[in-house]
Amino acid sequence: MAPPRMEMFLQKIGLAQGVSTRPLKPRYPRVAVTILSDRVGAVRLAPPLIPKKGEGARLMVAASEEVPLPAGTVVPALTRANFLDPAPVEQALRMALKKVASWEDRVCLVIPDSVARVSILRFNRMPATRREVLDLIRFRMQKVLPFRIEEAALDYQLLSNPEVPEPDFLVTLAQRTVLFQYERLLTGMDRLPGLVDLESFNLVNLLASGADHLAWEKGDWALVNA
Repeated sequence: MAPPRMEMFLQKIGLAQGVSTRPLKPRYPRVAVTILSDRVGAVRLAPPLIPKKGEGARLMVAASEEVPLPAGTVVPALTRANFLDPAPVEQALRMALKKVASWEDRVCLVIPDSVARVSILRFNRMPATRREVLDLIRFRMQKVLPFRIEEAALDYQLLSNPEVPEPDFLVTLAQRTVLFQYERLLTGMDRLPGLVDLESFNLVNLLASGADHLAWEKGDWALVNA
């Protein structure tokens, strides 16, 4: 058990015993790069503007850059090397970051969807701790993955109300060797991946952040990332 002061801190940030219903909001880097099959992109956000009364913080793009890649340079896949020669990818990444944020050492990394396996799992009860959630996910997914579960980097998000009897979890798994191939592009140029995420997840976040005018409650919606 954590000391009393530490326990109080953990409760404040939602990491005390039990599955947190309050999302932890770390300070994400304001620079992000994306590595796709045909291009490398980089973007830097300006410092958030002071919102007007009753409005949320407004974000603005300060700089962006795209560098095309030769066909076949990056071939996104779940279980094999996504690029045999990292040199052209690294060169494109350096060019993009030089234009956008040559001084930033922490960067968000957005990778193709096909690098990871995404599933929605339903449990017959709410797990008591984060460790129990991870153990249940590993047990459920170990027979359906094309690689050993011990080789997986995984994370999850609770989708349903924590009080429902059968909660749903959004689960993402990627093979560590594939994930590290992307991360090494940044660490090789003395940059730290402050966040690693999938392309479509961020399109959903972008849509949701500015879509208050959409009538979500009037029906089902589908987002297609073509």
